[in-house]
Amino acid sequence: MDNKKNIFINSKQVELQLERDKLQDYINTKVCGQINPSMSLKIKLAIENLHKGKIETLKTEKLPGDASDRSFYRYSYKTGGAKKSLIVMELQEGFSGKNLSFIDVQEHLKKSGLRVPEIYGFDGDEKFLLLEDLGDETMERRLSFLDGKRKKNLYEKAVALLVHLQVKASIPKKPKSIAFTLSFDVEKFMFELNFFREHYLEGLLMAEISNDDLINLNNEFLKLSQKLAQEPRVFAHRDYHSRNLMVVGNELAMVDFQDARMGLCQYDLASLLRDSYVVLDDSLRDGLIEYYILRIDEHYSTNTDRKEFRKLFDFMSVQRNIKAIGTFAFQKMGKGNDFYLQYIPDTLRYVKENLEKYEELKGLKDFFVKYI
Repeated sequence: MDNKKNIFINSKQVELQLERDKLQDYINTKVCGQINPSMSLKIKLAIENLHKGKIETLKTEKLPGDASDRSFYRYSYKTGGAKKSLIVMELQEGFSGKNLSFIDVQEHLKKSGLRVPEIYGFDGDEKFLLLEDLGDETMERRLSFLDGKRKKNLYEKAVALLVHLQVKASIPKKPKSIAFTLSFDVEKFMFELNFFREHYLEGLLMAEISNDDLINLNNEFLKLSQKLAQEPRVFAHRDYHSRNLMVVGNELAMVDFQDARMGLCQYDLASLLRDSYVVLDDSLRDGLIEYYILRIDEHYSTNTDRKEFRKLFDFMSVQRNIKAIGTFAFQKMGKGNDFYLQYIPDTLRYVKENLEKYEELKGLKDFFVKYI
């Protein structure tokens, strides 16, 4: 299949195909997901264009997604007697080619030698992309079957991949990815922290916070944001955790990378090791932090200050986990989705554990004790 082709099908071609294939029979017998009829047909025609021949649709299966506005479907079909499948990613809004961050970042990561799903084609007007099917086995799912040693080995593989990401993807390619124009600056950190205040504190908890405490909370958020934003930046995936790493054969592939931007090196490491979906014991987490430092020091011939690195890791974890709680609360308050509420207790525990460690975070700790 040719990579990243615009596979737009004109309306006249669709109308002729609808009549020829008797659309209603097609919908009733072939499509099992919630893709609209026009889009379903365009997908079928697009795949036929890619294969340069007819295909037989077997089924369309809606896949579970994470907390995003995108929808995913597995489209199974036969061509030339062989069974194949690909993933349809449906977006909320139309787009024009590489103006879509997913396409832009995918190309950059691929040029950096990182395993990401291939993009077979897209239709910006119909708001969908056709992606390589990487299967169903996320790192989270694989971990549920592993014992201690094999679990550690898989995490070391994920950490090694993160080092590769930070080393290789931090070098701009031509054309330069949009990720290099974005960063975790004070404004971005503050937006995420205030999202937590709005949707978790004031929304889910319906906390009645005094004006003085709101001012103090904002000041504490600002101090944390300023400290994190002043650190050197590398390429950050932004959602580097167990649900966005796919086990494909003997390697890990990254998905959900469209929000990549520049940030401190601890950002993605905190996402992985203080993951809301998989809770690690302290000894394993400590060992993996050391493993990361050794790999980075080996590559750059540096001698990382462990104490300062761990402090930044913990501070970054506080911000990242607070942001995650805000997202989970928004799913409930903004979308009526209860599913992610189950992940708040462990994520909140991460935050409180780290707030206990550092005198600089005492103001934030006092607020959490009072209101949460």
